[in-house]
Amino acid sequence: MTSGILKLDPAGGSTEDVEREFDLAYYRSLSTADRFRMIIERSILLRRVAVAGEASRTSPALTKRR
Repeated sequence: MTSGILKLDPAGGSTEDVEREFDLAYYRSLSTADRFRMIIERSILLRRVAVAGEASRTSPALTKRR
């Protein structure tokens, strides 16, 4: 498994390719079981977020400050 973190220039710039390669190297370092587990966990999380969003369709009441 890869270790360390990706250090990016805070000034910005085009770092999309660097980030993509870093992520790809990380995912390649995982075993098949770990990748599968990650997919399942993310799917469960996305479903929870979707269901939570569906539960409350009304916008919250605004409070006025005086």
